[in-house]
Amino acid sequence: MTQLFHKNVTFEREAATRIFLIGSLVVIIVVAALGAYILIPRLNSNPETSPSPSPTLTVTPIVSPTLSPTPSVTVEPTTSPTSIPNPSITVSNSTNWAGYVVVSDLNNPQPVVTGVSASWIVPAVAPSTSDTFSAVWIGIGGSQLAQDQTLIQCGSQQDSVGGQPQYSCWYELLPQFSRTLMSIAASPGDHIQASIQLANAAASEWNVTIFDLTSGDSFSNFFTYPASKLSAEWIVERPELATGVFASLANFGTVMFTDCSTIIGGVNGGISNFPTSEVVMHSSDLVGKPSTKLTAVSGLSGDGSQFTVTYLASSG
Repeated sequence: MTQLFHKNVTFEREAATRIFLIGSLVVIIVVAALGAYILIPRLNSNPETSPSPSPTLTVTPIVSPTLSPTPSVTVEPTTSPTSIPNPSITVSNSTNWAGYVVVSDLNNPQPVVTGVSASWIVPAVAPSTSDTFSAVWIGIGGSQLAQDQTLIQCGSQQDSVGGQPQYSCWYELLPQFSRTLMSIAASPGDHIQASIQLANAAASEWNVTIFDLTSGDSFSNFFTYPASKLSAEWIVERPELATGVFASLANFGTVMFTDCSTIIGGVNGGISNFPTSEVVMHSSDLVGKPSTKLTAVSGLSGDGSQFTVTYLASSG
């Protein structure tokens, strides 16, 4: 009996304990559920754990200001202007020259001409029973306008000697005789380009250059020569055979000078940019003596760079 009573009491105690434990567990579960129910909405409302989407930003672009256009500026050239605008052209007669002569001043030429150049085609001459001669050249000095005794020149020669045409290129420094250039085998139809330039003013050194652009032959050399620098010329000539005796002019047809330019007082320009004299060849320039006009000289092109000389007669 005593043991049975003891076992019943123990069993009841154990049952109570189980009920207590089960009840506590239920309470704990209920409390936990309630806590979770309360806590979860608070967590969902926390901005750090559930951020709002980034707002759309409206960016105002930075626009460069509209600049006023830079006005055009006309810059005046710093080079010295031509000192002789729109010069008049005079006409003079000569017994051996035909073409154009320019100077710094028609009434008082100054020694300021430092360059001359031009191009032309070597003309074919007609054979003649008597000997006839013609020369096409450019030069500095020697003009009657300046009563000048110096002349540096270069060009081509077109003659009929013994009934046979002859052609050559040459240069001349008066009072010396002309020198034929053996390095250039000139032929009718060849394109000649010639220039005479002051290379060293202190030493009076000049550069004389002739190119036969058709054959490729050329000549270029430096000469010390006391040129007057008073005038520049583009001339067709009937050469002087002896003092005061001029050759009969060869029938050269027409010669066209092109690319004509000169440097006067440091200004580079065409013939018409400077005081100019048109020179026409006559058989005589003596007043009262019958004279035959041997050549016709055309007017200048618009830029003053070209003109023609045409054969009219051999002599008077």
